Amino acid sequence: MNRIYLFVAVLVIQLLTTPYTAMASEVGRHGEKNSADIGTSKTSPDGKQLNAAIREAVFRNREQLLSFLRDRKTRSVICTPAPNDSYELFQASIHEQLDVLSDLDIYAAKYGLSKKEHDAVKACSVNMEKYLDNFELWEELMAKGSAR
Repeated sequence: MNRIYLFVAVLVIQLLTTPYTAMASEVGRHGEKNSADIGTSKTSPDGKQLNAAIREAVFRNREQLLSFLRDRKTRSVICTPAPNDSYELFQASIHEQLDVLSDLDIYAAKYGLSKKEHDAVKACSVNMEKYLDNFELWEELMAKGSAR
């Protein structure tokens, strides 16, 4: 449990030390988030849910994503979608994250993925796909998120 807190803290520090302009240009380029949207999903007390902005940053940086996927505990965190107040935004987010995972899966050789990393990407995709067009699982995530 403490390792997850430590890992999230290190990740937050890394994100804060990344030049703000690079992050802003990346977000601005895609036009997906505005300043009011960033951070709407809170980190849960047990560290099993990442802030929406952190999740988005992790999925945009393949090296960071792979570092999450290498460890079984952090893989379970990153491969479980964060609840979102809007089912439509939740689905859009899953589609974006699955696109990244699909790209890593298809072009594993191009990205130099080891067999273990490639297997982790596939496992994460399978876990995320069960949330596609699944209103009941979204409701379960929302219930878990509000219970904390």
